[in-house]
Amino acid sequence: MAHRGPLMMLLAGALTLAACRPAGTPAEAPASAPQHATARQIRTVTLFFLNASTGELAPVLAEMEDSSDPATNARNVLDLLLAGPQDPAFAPPLPPGSSVRGIYPLGDILVADLALPPDAAPLEGTRNEMDAVYAVTNTVCLNISEYKGVRLLLNGTDQSPLITHLDLTRPLRPKL
Repeated sequence: MAHRGPLMMLLAGALTLAACRPAGTPAEAPASAPQHATARQIRTVTLFFLNASTGELAPVLAEMEDSSDPATNARNVLDLLLAGPQDPAFAPPLPPGSSVRGIYPLGDILVADLALPPDAAPLEGTRNEMDAVYAVTNTVCLNISEYKGVRLLLNGTDQSPLITHLDLTRPLRPKL
């Protein structure tokens, strides 16, 4: 029982300190990391769609969220392109329902793997094929300076029934 004295004094001291704190005040405020609001950076990009009246590739301005990562920007700009034009004066260069399967940077070349709908009809003629591949290539290379060319895969392969007149085994450089 001789040991109870110091223990009782310690308990009495703790209770006294607790009683000195104003009611409703926590013993210790929880530490929290400072909250930093990250401002979204928006950038203007140029997408290449088909002019519905002339059939020529035409630049169309759009806005997208900017990233410090070139591959993320490439994916974002291709997502915008494949979503199609907002203005009915323009037509999409690839079949509706196309999407990005994957983006693979290889130095200054971007490998873009696009998923095409299974029921997509082949593009008719070399000109339509060129419009499709250069809409993608020009859109990527004009907006993301790290990429000087694009190697296009369609549904995971460079041999696609959609594009039969062009060689997709090598990277394409933009034609502006």
